[in-house]
Amino acid sequence: MTTFMPQNEAPCAPVVPGPFVQQGLAIQARLQLAFPPTKFYFKVLPPRIDAKKWARLTQGNQPFVGLGFNGFVPRKEVSGVLRGDASWMVLTAVRRDSTTDEARYYGDAFGIGALTMAPVAAAILHGYVCAGGTAQVDRLANVAADEWGDDAVICQVDLRIPTDLPLADMIINPGGAGWFGEMIDTWSWTVADGTAGSSTSVWKNPNVPQ
Repeated sequence: MTTFMPQNEAPCAPVVPGPFVQQGLAIQARLQLAFPPTKFYFKVLPPRIDAKKWARLTQGNQPFVGLGFNGFVPRKEVSGVLRGDASWMVLTAVRRDSTTDEARYYGDAFGIGALTMAPVAAAILHGYVCAGGTAQVDRLANVAADEWGDDAVICQVDLRIPTDLPLADMIINPGGAGWFGEMIDTWSWTVADGTAGSSTSVWKNPNVPQ
């Protein structure tokens, strides 16, 4: 049995953003260096995108940059710290209904093309260090989404970031008031002769003043 003991007398520590929040904000800031919000429409991507959501995301003729979190894949080797890769995707899109596919891909006198935006996004993110991990671009692909209409060229950049999820940083009060002070693990057992035994270990959260 595991018991979480909240801190009693120590003042509540602010909830520190975890590595995924730090990564998302860092990637967003990095992208906006190359794609300033005054020229490019930037949005965090919802988990599922249908035609209506896509129309709202890419409103007008402004080129679009979107950032989405795909998930976290733990590594197979066992260790005391949960380690794995956080997966992110970046969508770059040019949506203009009054032009040709060639102009959407390559750009023209009226605007940038998708094949200019996508490699820029990949290049500035590959090797970028954020939240303790170095981003690696795994794929740059043309995305064909028929249900989103035929007036846009969309490219997707997939990247992953090695990420540690140390226990000391992850356990927070579910009410958002602060950190847990202690985690107590208790094991109980019965041996063959009918006698009982137990063992208890206590982990003190280093983030909480003791």
